[in-house]
Amino acid sequence: LPAARRDSLLRAWSGSTVDLPKLPYPRVLAADATGVRPEYVASRPLASIELRAIDEELESMAAAAEAAARRGGCGAIIVNTVDRAQRLYVMLKARLHDLLQPQLFHARFPADERQQHENAVLATFGRDAFRPPVALLVATQVVEQSLDIDFDWLISDLAPVDLLLQRAGRLHRHERVRPSAHVLPVFTIAGLQVEHEPELKTTRWGLIYDEYVLYRSWAFASRESRWQLPQDIDRMVQTVYGDTGLPPGLPEATVRKIEISAQGKHLAEVDRERLLAKYAAIDARSTLQEAYVGLPRGKEDGDFGNRNVTRLGPESLVVVPVHTDDGAWRLHAGDPGFDPGAPPDQGVASRIVQRQLRLSRHDVVKALRETDPLAGWAEHPWLRHVKVLPLVAGTVTLGQTTSRLDLELGIIYGTAKPESET
Repeated sequence: LPAARRDSLLRAWSGSTVDLPKLPYPRVLAADATGVRPEYVASRPLASIELRAIDEELESMAAAAEAAARRGGCGAIIVNTVDRAQRLYVMLKARLHDLLQPQLFHARFPADERQQHENAVLATFGRDAFRPPVALLVATQVVEQSLDIDFDWLISDLAPVDLLLQRAGRLHRHERVRPSAHVLPVFTIAGLQVEHEPELKTTRWGLIYDEYVLYRSWAFASRESRWQLPQDIDRMVQTVYGDTGLPPGLPEATVRKIEISAQGKHLAEVDRERLLAKYAAIDARSTLQEAYVGLPRGKEDGDFGNRNVTRLGPESLVVVPVHTDDGAWRLHAGDPGFDPGAPPDQGVASRIVQRQLRLSRHDVVKALRETDPLAGWAEHPWLRHVKVLPLVAGTVTLGQTTSRLDLELGIIYGTAKPESET
């Protein structure tokens, strides 16, 4: 944790300022009514990771991945958006067709298909996996945590430094014999070039992460040549998230962009989040698990309040893609149809739940939120809040967005053409 966040949590718990002894990282802090007990936790020594930088272009990432894959080993590219992952996968599938079939893993697959992809990832890159001589995973942030996977080489989009470090933790994670070309861990980061600041608009990185944190992560990490994990985790997090001044030598225009424009937006967003938290209405009768989950209680009777959410960011919606060709409703093309007006039996309801996915595209969420629940699902405890993504020939247009369910790539977004152009 950044020191300021850690200290604020400890003050909130103890009600007073907490003086902490200096302990090396990794460490754990246990806080209770008797005080705070810090403890150092030993970790096994790891080889230092070499940092390399390339530009943000997908062509550059694909070229770097192809070069690494042709030297053998099991590697990965972790990018910040599903669109970039899909496009990179298609590019690398063509470039490496004579060597391997890449794997693709992101959150825009229906749940049952996502589970199949996760199982395949673990079977190839997991701790006890039977690793092939060469393999490649193209993925989004879904591989940052939870999955115990390990790569011989790694390429990543720029991200906040704590997430870069999290991704770096998947590099040479397990103790095993490495291919000769990848004996030493190398972490290649797109957008980390020291010569110029990262492009956050066309990459859409600035929509995913806080621009101010991204710029500071770039400013400090681009001056690094090696990371020693886990020791450098604490140093880099405290530097980027603390009040350390920017490194010397940055162009004046870049400093102004970071310290005036990006920081101004950052502080405004922090204030907005504080207000949202301050005025979120919580029912004192709710259990701890339910008190914050999507309860607009402050507005039900006209009182001022904000809708409680479990995470900040773009609004998202749970949907189930349904094929509606020829007036029949099917979960998979070619399946027996089901009646959307009739309550589903347990078997059908279970299959529907297994096809869920969460979408956050504004046009899609806005259009589907205004739709009524299916008559047959309205009273079902599993399905009453689930919206249908109605597909014809695998596609639906909502607002200016066309959504297509592809068996290999998942949900693909496109921009709908105006009627005058169709």
